[in-house]
Amino acid sequence: MISRTALGGCVLSAVIMTSSVGLASAQQRAQPATQISSANPQIQMRDPQVRTRLASNLSGISVDAVMAMAEGASRSGSNERAREVQSQRDGVDRAVSRAEIGTLIRLPARAGTESAPGNILPPPRVRPDRAVPPAPSDRAIQAPERTVPPRAPTPSGGTSLAAPPQPYLDVNGFGEDLHNALRNSVQGYTMRMRRNGQNIYTLQWNWARRPADGGRGWNPDRRMNIASVSKFVTAVAMVDLLDRRNIDPKTSIAQWLPAYWSRGANVNNITFEMLMTHSSGLNNSGSTAFATMRQMVANGVTPNLPTSFTYENTNFGLQRILIATLGGYVNRNMDMGNVGLNDAMWDAATRAAYADYVSKNVFAPAGIANAGFDKTANTALAYSISGGAAWNSGDLSWRAGSGGWHLSVDEILDVAAAYRYSGKIVSTSRASSSIGKMYGFDGRWNTPAGLVYHKNGSWREQSDCPVGQRQEQSLLLVMPGNMEMALLVNSPVGPSCTFLRGIVQQIYMDNIVVPNG
Repeated sequence: MISRTALGGCVLSAVIMTSSVGLASAQQRAQPATQISSANPQIQMRDPQVRTRLASNLSGISVDAVMAMAEGASRSGSNERAREVQSQRDGVDRAVSRAEIGTLIRLPARAGTESAPGNILPPPRVRPDRAVPPAPSDRAIQAPERTVPPRAPTPSGGTSLAAPPQPYLDVNGFGEDLHNALRNSVQGYTMRMRRNGQNIYTLQWNWARRPADGGRGWNPDRRMNIASVSKFVTAVAMVDLLDRRNIDPKTSIAQWLPAYWSRGANVNNITFEMLMTHSSGLNNSGSTAFATMRQMVANGVTPNLPTSFTYENTNFGLQRILIATLGGYVNRNMDMGNVGLNDAMWDAATRAAYADYVSKNVFAPAGIANAGFDKTANTALAYSISGGAAWNSGDLSWRAGSGGWHLSVDEILDVAAAYRYSGKIVSTSRASSSIGKMYGFDGRWNTPAGLVYHKNGSWREQSDCPVGQRQEQSLLLVMPGNMEMALLVNSPVGPSCTFLRGIVQQIYMDNIVVPNG
């Protein structure tokens, strides 16, 4: 049974689903398809007959909203798809050594570079411990299947031994080392760290938009394309929707895929959890292009689904389709008459549905308004490390589910806090369990201070690292002690495009304080 009936823009009836029809009732089934020419779907979408048929298969989103998404998709070209494949390669973990960080620290300041107003630099270092350890937490992340060691016996004489002090992150040392590594190796950045939802450390450095492009300095409210950190947002939405529908994440996704799709071998074995943890068996694409995802599902997966992490953008592109059907926005039996028009309409409708669901059920509880996939005059732009001309990566709504949201570091942290602490999205226990299972994360670091869950994002203008490469980068850490950190950088790091997450990981490890150690 559904415990919460207000779902996005739709009002869901409190009924139990049947596997044959998903959310669509018999009255909601699509009209019998009449043949419509597949030539130029963009033109066909303006046809009154097409609009009427589309409207009959939508709930909670308007035809105009779908058409607006379709127009955004028409502006993305083949080079955008190549960038998406590159972004998938950027999700592969790469260690960064202290020697590489030392090279970044020694980079000279760029001559003739005007500093942005309002820079916030690290405060003077405090020694020897330099930071106050976090207060004991009663909201620790639930690591899956973790064995709890037996409690030590009480010593004879009735005296209890106090627990030894636990290792913790030296926040000030971390911030200083991070700034030293980035100050001369990037165009600009902002970082904020919170504990128990409260700001405890902030850095902001140089330009989000250089003076020639509007003169906007970095600060924690400045939005940028967060690239694949959007996958964390999608996972939060997916967990919320499954919770509303009382569906186990280990349930097969098959019955909520578009009915006109062919399902290849073993697709019926793919679960929501597999998509959220990149373990579905779908791979070697890197694409969230609608036709490509349809073909990947038709191709099927190997009989033995992988049990290990295999990063694949398609896993999260599919989730925005599932949010649209499971959320009641789009009738899974919708058929517009031919494959070309079906793909165009399904693509636009599911992106509009996904945006509506996330806005109402993830962003609104976190206090975020008017988030989108495109840039405004205040949004950060991408640069090379030497500055030069800006790159506007444009409307990224076609990446919905896998990437493309434009948020600030404060807004990323607001989502994490609303999810982790407030109970406004799902219960805190459900959120903790989902984080522990790494839904929407790339992995976790096992540190002396505890487990650190991480999600990075990258969107490059060109593949690899040519001179003049322009890039947008993002990172979210969910850390022990009820702490989170978000970081945005609007260029590559250094002339060799050093891996941002690897830099942060090494600096984090180097700033763990082990009391009496």
